[in-house]
Amino acid sequence: MNIDEKIKELEEKQEEILKEIEKLKMEKGEIKRENLITYQQLKDIALRLNDGQKIEWNNKEQKKYFIYYNFNKQLSKFICDYEKIAKSLNTIYCLDENFLNVVLEEIGEEKLNQLLKWGI
Repeated sequence: MNIDEKIKELEEKQEEILKEIEKLKMEKGEIKRENLITYQQLKDIALRLNDGQKIEWNNKEQKKYFIYYNFNKQLSKFICDYEKIAKSLNTIYCLDENFLNVVLEEIGEEKLNQLLKWGI
C-alpha cells in the first residue's frame, strides 16, 4: 500500500470515528433530556402524594420520604427511607410512605436506573 492509499484509508477511518462521536453526543443529549423529564415526574408524584400538605422541616414528627439506591451487593435495589429534620441538595421528598411503590409503578425502575447512572 502506497502513502496516498494509506492516507485515504486513515481519513475514511477518521470520518467514521467523527460520525460515531457525534452519534454518542446526540445519545447523551437524549439521555439528559429523558432524565430531566424523569426528575420532573418524581417531583410531580411527590407533590400529588403530598396532597397539598407542606413539608415542615422543623417538625421532627413528620416523616419526609426519599428514594435512594443501595449499592450493597446483597441488597442492590432502590429503597425508600425517611428523614425527619435533615434535607439534602436536589433530593425529592414526599410525605407518603408509598412514594417508591408509586414511582416504580408510574415511572419504572429502568428510568430510575438511568437517572441514577447519568444524573440530571
